[in-house]
Amino acid sequence: MLLALLPVSKANPQAFCRSVPSAFEHVPAFYARIRIAGIRGIQGVVRKTVNDELRATIWEPQHMDKIVPSLLYNMQKTEDADSRIGPPSSPTGGDKEENPAALAENCFRELLARATYGNMNNAVKPVFAHLDHHKLWDPNEFAVHCFKIIMYSIQAQYSHHVIQEILGHLDFCKRDSPRVRAGIIQVLLETIAIAAKGSIGPTVLEVFNTLLKHLSLSVDVELGAKSGSSGNIDTRSKECEEKMVQNAIIQTIGE
Repeated sequence: MLLALLPVSKANPQAFCRSVPSAFEHVPAFYARIRIAGIRGIQGVVRKTVNDELRATIWEPQHMDKIVPSLLYNMQKTEDADSRIGPPSSPTGGDKEENPAALAENCFRELLARATYGNMNNAVKPVFAHLDHHKLWDPNEFAVHCFKIIMYSIQAQYSHHVIQEILGHLDFCKRDSPRVRAGIIQVLLETIAIAAKGSIGPTVLEVFNTLLKHLSLSVDVELGAKSGSSGNIDTRSKECEEKMVQNAIIQTIGE
């Protein structure tokens, strides 16, 4: 198949680059091996940060913005996500080494376990960008899966950093659809439930203030929709979606 593309590579290199991935898609086993090789390369880089000069530079945003989305993309192929939630698993093991999704998740856990106070946010911010770009807040199963991995992998004393990042992203998405906001709030609920096993300190007050602000905004939008229309289907649908946001907020406050 690749031999058939060689004439294209000479005449138009850009067309060749576009053709190669599509050619591999028809060879799943070969494509999986390519993905596994790439993930193992990232894993090697992550492990070198323990006692290498990479320890400082790898956490810079320009590197995290490439490493984290690559791992998340491969993790999206996983199935039965909830069965692997928990402490980081061993990096060895036949089945996981041959499964790109499981290998990527394991590498992601290793990366997060090495994060410190000063670079935690650089590892978490690309997760939001990936979820936004691929519209993974609605439905939000993968988003919940990602943040459970984060919360179980990082050092417990850094849990409040993750919660603060989610609150900040909720503020950033305050004009997004109700379903997206509800998805983010549900992720917040899951992270709080995990963090509550330890201590999230003064973050509790910030959580309450932010959620109450968004509850007020949601109620205002719902009332505005009621007063500005005569009860058509679109209005009723918007009211129901805002109710979804409000219920998610109330549930999170109750947690």
